[in-house]
This record gives sequence, structure tokens and C-alpha cells, in this order.
Amino acid sequence: MVNTTTRDPSSPRPTVLVTGITGPVGTAIALDLARAGFALRGSSRSEIRASEWSRKYPELGVDWEIIKDHEVSETDTYSKAVRGCSAVIHVAGPYTLTHLKGEDIMIRQVQGVKSILNACSNEASVQRLVYTSTVAAINDDPHLGTGLGKTYTEEDWNPATWEKGACTTGDHMAVTSYCAGKTVAEKAAWDFMSDRQPHFDLVTICPGTIYGEPMQVLNSLKDLDAAHARLWSHITHALQVVPKDPSPVFSNILDVAEAHLKALTWPKCGGNRYMVVSGYYSYARVFSILRERFPEQADRFPIIPNNGLPVSPSFWNNCSKAEKELGMRWRTLEETVSTAAEVLFKLEKQSSETPSTE
Repeated sequence: MVNTTTRDPSSPRPTVLVTGITGPVGTAIALDLARAGFALRGSSRSEIRASEWSRKYPELGVDWEIIKDHEVSETDTYSKAVRGCSAVIHVAGPYTLTHLKGEDIMIRQVQGVKSILNACSNEASVQRLVYTSTVAAINDDPHLGTGLGKTYTEEDWNPATWEKGACTTGDHMAVTSYCAGKTVAEKAAWDFMSDRQPHFDLVTICPGTIYGEPMQVLNSLKDLDAAHARLWSHITHALQVVPKDPSPVFSNILDVAEAHLKALTWPKCGGNRYMVVSGYYSYARVFSILRERFPEQADRFPIIPNNGLPVSPSFWNNCSKAEKELGMRWRTLEETVSTAAEVLFKLEKQSSETPSTE
């Protein structure tokens, strides 16, 4: 499959397009790809973000393709970006906590997948597409209370539909619509492969909530991705509430990047779906870890009985397929939240030391 180990040293390095490269997952994947010897092309919706990213990682020499909002469609969005690429990793799938309608989340997810599939099918050089899906396309909607005691595998699908995601309102709108949109998008990808039989193959990666060291450009806490912004919000309110999470599955960002690289380069992975869940968490356990690991921050966390142990999820995700076929060995919750918090506390300190311009 796509690799650099058997390449003639005199020939050009194979180029991989990473959509959404400026985000936390895209950045981690890009760094792994560069270390593996690939040339990088990145897509971004913002010239400013692309420029800032290249200033942070000039050694990666990313070839940029800027996607304007008016160019987003199911056919042409990525047609230029994929030209000459040996493979594509499709990470882009905008999700923030500020969407007003479920369809706003879902349309971008589905359009993006259909567009990248069409672009790859029209570019003979593309050998493999790796799509970043989510465990939310496997597990039941966490707010419905279904699936209690169940063990999920890659054979399972979230029963959410477009209609469900589009009509959802209230506090859970963003999560429910995101889960529905990603489910519809991944199903559309596999349907495309079955119906069209293109010249390239497809691998999907399904992680949980992604935490760890965010390596994208972060000028302040305002630049955090949705997952780390939520974690930071909970940290800052830890003495007021120890929140519950109906879907307490996490994936270390480095595990996710490793899985993408292996999915791209290992021949046997073609045509497979992999669940990539590093483990389970509770905020009681997270706060206990951070209280111990960062003694200077201990006063902002409550004392939790038994240090939040045991962590007892109400369902399970069986990731033995990824362990056997990708050789995955999972990073711990302790490592994951500690590396995330180190960055968050550093950003907080920077913001307190930055003079106000008001």
C-alpha cells in the first residue's frame, strides 16, 4: 500500500492530502506522516490558520489548498486538492459548540465525505482514503439511555438518522446531530465504495472523544477545539460540580494519529473499519488525576472518595480488532489528561500574563 520504505530514493516522496490539517487531530496525523517520510498537502478553510500553522511547523513544508465556503459542494470541493496525491486522510468535519441547528452540523459532515470520495474517484493517483469517523457512529446516542451493558464492535451502527439529527432541539442538539451526521456520512462512504467500486480503497477510523496534548496552533484558550474547551470548562468549575458524561470513552490523540498512519500504510487494512478507543473515564477520576499530577493546582479540584476509582462505564467498546490488526497499545487516562492539562494550564498562565489591550 502507500508507503515510503520501498521508495527509490531518487523518486519524489508520495504526497498525502490531510483535510482539516490545522485542527488537533490533523496536526498530530501530519506530524506522524512527516516523520514517516511523506510529503504533505493540507486543506484549510482559513488562509490565516494555514499561515499560522506553517509558521509553527515550517519544517513540514505543507502545500496548501484553501477551501472557501462558497466552494463547498458534493462534487468540486477537493478536486484540486487531491491532484497528484497518493492517498488522502479526510479529517475535516467541522464541529463546534455554537451551531444553532442540527442540519448545520450534519450538512458539512455529509457534503465533505461525498466531495472527497468524488474527488478521489476522479484522481487516478489516489490509492487509499482514510476517513476519520467516530465511535458515535457505532454507539447508541448517549442521551437516549439505550445500549446499557452492551459491548460494541465495528459491526454495530448508531441507529440515528438524518431526520433524527435534523429535528433535535434543546441542550443535546449539538451532540445528537453530530452523532447522526457522522453516522450518515460514514454509511454514505461505504455505500459509495459498494456501488461505485472505485480504483482506491477505504479505511475508516472510529475514535472516542479525543484528548491529549493539543499540538495545533493555540494562541489562547479561545483557540481550543470543542473537546478540550469542554474539558477546560469542567476544570474551571470543578469545585462547583463533578459532571457526569453519558459517553465516557476517550482516545489519546497520539493513539488516533498512530492508527491513521497504520491504516494508510498497511496493505491489509483496506476495506476495514477500526474502532480506536484508548479507554474510559469519569470526571471524578480526571479531577483526582489532575489534583495529584499538578499539586500547584490542587486547590481548584475537590477531594474525590477513592480517587474516583473504579471507573465503571455503562457500556463497553471492544477494540480487539485494532489491537490485532493495527498492533494498537493504548495510552492511559493518566497520561492523556495530564498532557492535555499541561497545555491548558500553560495557556491560562499566558493569558494572565498578557497585558489587556482594552
